[in-house]
Amino acid sequence: CAGRAEDAQTRTYCWGSNNNGQAGIDAADGTNFASPAPQSPSAPQIVTVAVGGPRGLGIQSDGVLVGWGTNAHQSLSVLTDLDMRVEPRFYGSPLDGVWTDVSTSIWSSYGIRSGVLYVWGWNVEGELGTGGTGMAVRDAVALEGTNWAEVSAGQRHACGRRTDGSTYCGGRG
Repeated sequence: CAGRAEDAQTRTYCWGSNNNGQAGIDAADGTNFASPAPQSPSAPQIVTVAVGGPRGLGIQSDGVLVGWGTNAHQSLSVLTDLDMRVEPRFYGSPLDGVWTDVSTSIWSSYGIRSGVLYVWGWNVEGELGTGGTGMAVRDAVALEGTNWAEVSAGQRHACGRRTDGSTYCGGRG
């Protein structure tokens, strides 16, 4: 997915597989898109987008976290209890506030809010960086420390960078 400015707003365009709603395009028949297609005009204005596996996460222009696609392994659990979402929208997350970065892998999700790095979803390989391994983490966990600037997820690992330049990674990679 990518954003494109149109008529004083940014619209999100996605392409590829949409069998779980991961493109955020309302195509209930699982249509795949070989070229960029716009998300619904009613979709929120997303300025930061991250896709991984069968889901997408985004940050709206006002800093609100949104998500779409499947909730397998609780990878969207901070946003919804429902299994699948097609249209990107805000789900009443208990983690209100201004989000500044977001990333998602095949089954795990990561986001930075007020300098704190939150993680949730699959943790079998230790990819959430919580110090342990296990099945799915439903509620977002705040990792130790503050001043997180960036987060990037791989398939079974993730790395984060703090504002002082120090970098931390976890999982199998």
